[in-house]
Amino acid sequence: MKPAALAILAALTGGQERPEWDQKKALAKVQTTLDIEKTGEKPWDKIAWVTDPKEAARRAQEERKPILVYIFKKIKQEWDEPEKWGRC
Repeated sequence: MKPAALAILAALTGGQERPEWDQKKALAKVQTTLDIEKTGEKPWDKIAWVTDPKEAARRAQEERKPILVYIFKKIKQEWDEPEKWGRC
């Protein structure tokens, strides 16, 4: 890595080194999520999704919470068009 890139990286991270990866801790977090899914309760489904940007901004300011922007774009694939499948 070039010295300039290292300087920028150090500035962005506050000069702190990246913490050591703990595989056991990561596996425990994944297992916790899987256990929650098995119960049928999915807390992440309780997110109050807002599709109006002005309303989202108003609520975020009122609740003093950040805004998460999620964009989903369906890409048309060949298998979306059965007429192009040909004959079996």
